[in-house]
Amino acid sequence: MAGDMEIVVRVFIVDGVVITAEFYPVRKGAQGLIRDSIGTVECRYSKTGARAFSLQSDDAELKLRNDEERRFLFSRGFRWGPETPVNR
Repeated sequence: MAGDMEIVVRVFIVDGVVITAEFYPVRKGAQGLIRDSIGTVECRYSKTGARAFSLQSDDAELKLRNDEERRFLFSRGFRWGPETPVNR
């Protein structure tokens, strides 16, 4: 895949602990709906701790963990989308 190409992930396939993602170019203008994918990535998923996960491919690893400090607003009902105000 090209370095600065805009891409979008359209398909995720989950098979046990293997996740496959297919990438497609961003549609611009009057393009048809059917396109060929420009690449795929296959990752293995594993739980590495009580609140930690890992995604591993052939040449990279992404480690994810829950950070309680960064969940401060969400635990109090904050949402990014607009909602009807309470008590107004």
